[in-house]
Amino acid sequence: MAILPVALFIRLYHLDYFSVWDDEARTYITAAATTFSHVLKMQQLQISANPPLDPLIRHLFMKLGKDNTFYFMLPSLMFSLSGIVCSFFLARRLFGIPVAIITAVLLTFHPLDIAYAQEGRNYAILNIVVPVASILLLRAMDTGKALDWLLYSISLSLCYYSHLLTLGIMLAHGTYFTIMTGNELLHGKSRKELISVLFKYILSVSLSVILFMPWLFSYFKNSGLTPWSSGPQTIYYGLKGVIFTFNAGGFKFLPVILTVVGLAGFLLRRDKNVLFVITTILVSSAASYEATKNNFFHIRYIFFVLPFFLMITAYGIYLLSEKVLQVLQRVKLDFTRIEYIAGGILLLIALNNLPVLAAGYQYGWEKNSDGDWRGAAEYVNKHHRQNDAIIVPHRYHANFDSYNKLTTYGFEVTDQKAAIIPASEITENSLTGREWGIIMYNNKNPDYNEEITGYIASGKYPRLWVVWNFESNLTRDDLLMTLLLKNGRPVDVKKFAGVVVTLWEIFPK
Repeated sequence: MAILPVALFIRLYHLDYFSVWDDEARTYITAAATTFSHVLKMQQLQISANPPLDPLIRHLFMKLGKDNTFYFMLPSLMFSLSGIVCSFFLARRLFGIPVAIITAVLLTFHPLDIAYAQEGRNYAILNIVVPVASILLLRAMDTGKALDWLLYSISLSLCYYSHLLTLGIMLAHGTYFTIMTGNELLHGKSRKELISVLFKYILSVSLSVILFMPWLFSYFKNSGLTPWSSGPQTIYYGLKGVIFTFNAGGFKFLPVILTVVGLAGFLLRRDKNVLFVITTILVSSAASYEATKNNFFHIRYIFFVLPFFLMITAYGIYLLSEKVLQVLQRVKLDFTRIEYIAGGILLLIALNNLPVLAAGYQYGWEKNSDGDWRGAAEYVNKHHRQNDAIIVPHRYHANFDSYNKLTTYGFEVTDQKAAIIPASEITENSLTGREWGIIMYNNKNPDYNEEITGYIASGKYPRLWVVWNFESNLTRDDLLMTLLLKNGRPVDVKKFAGVVVTLWEIFPK
């Protein structure tokens, strides 16, 4: 596909430019484990609600390349590029080559797709597994062959191993299958044939769940019944963000108009392929809402429906191009081709979206930046001396440790109480092959007076590096700062984007 070099360039540019944020950092720590089996164990300790396929692939890239965040991010880029190809084939299977080409171009320049192509989380992988599973379902329903149903079962299982909310894809596929089977029954298809197809479908879905059982048992053991007790707190993209596909400049309503045109055209067609797209979007969104109790179209957790949305927009572009061509032909402009008209619309959308792309490259794609932890860690590593200790906020220790190359060992303050690093995190140390150990504080619940006071005042460490981001809100009245001021003095201050590093010399007793 000619568009792939362009897609590669705009995804490779500024890859690994920003520091990893909280969930990325924990995924990095998981993928950086010493062996594949340790990755599986780490995933249960760090982000137990997430299945292991994505971090296992990142682990492989980091072993083949280097143990750094660039190779950690690289699989997302590869997933995104491959996803454009997979979505092209799915759209071609549903609506033909013109709509497939337009869908691929829209995905190429879509800010959300670029954002997840540069994020170390298990979203970009959905670009591949969901379209492939959808293609294999449609193929199995057409051919009825046992091999095609087996391939669909495996692909569905890979969806589960990529993200738990792809269980919504199973429900969407099941809804579509039920509607189509019921329709065929009403139109006289033999019950014997329908029972055979139904048996193969049930067997295929059951096998996909059985293949997922090893991780499902582990998930229930570590996480309970749902991954979120009350839903994620932050919504980055809702339905409005999806419809406003390229929401920049004076033409931001153009994609909305094109989407409405495409939806109207789809509804007028009333064919089974249109039903497949609409069912996938609605049922997957409903399943996500039931699981997370959040925004119905919470696109962050149903990112895999983005190509289906864009197929609607692509079909609107195709229909509009057809109408424009008919008008131009009436005025004797026979040299005009529909490809030129559709290309012009796509070019207008892409150019109109340049400010969004520029802002994303400069400031980041989402509101989840935790600050420049890379810069902070590199500064501390450069100026660190033997017997120095490092203090970071409890929540952000993984952010710092993603770039920290030191082997300090220290003290932890959890959300409940102060304690020496617990056994579970000692286990993590052995899995990662690092002597991880950072003195951590929790400013929101500072119930650590006696332990941390003795630890800082002991003089075991003559110098303390204290790192915090602006969310920590440390002031002179904070307990940690009070202890530092009582037992030492700051000798170095370095500010980074959203993060501050201070070096404290501790007074000898």
